Amino acid sequence: MANAEIIDAALRCCAEQLDVCAEMIRDANLEPVKKNVERIGYALTYIFEIQHEIYKTHPELQPDELKNPRLDSRNKVFGNLLLEVWALCDEGRPQVALEKLGAFIVSQPGVEFEEMAKSQILSIRERFDV
Repeated sequence: MANAEIIDAALRCCAEQLDVCAEMIRDANLEPVKKNVERIGYALTYIFEIQHEIYKTHPELQPDELKNPRLDSRNKVFGNLLLEVWALCDEGRPQVALEKLGAFIVSQPGVEFEEMAKSQILSIRERFDV
């Protein structure tokens, strides 16, 4: 029987595989590269949203690396940013969340992360009508 821990582990596995797929699409120049990577970004965004819900009710499942924003891995930094952004949206502050995502994009995080951040911005704008 599935529980939060099993679901979280499966979602982590899916996210890792999608990250690999984004790299492969870029490396193989699978056209349209930008659109294909964006599609993966959307999928990752939904996975991270589900994990955010899991971590709200089961904080013990949240990986330590997501609790420490000083770690330099781009995946971990972006994951931590998304957790912060979703928390801001939960608090009714989507505009602040959009500003944080915008600042992240300006920091030139790389094509994959820029596309994922942009897809998150679109999602927040649609959901909160901002």
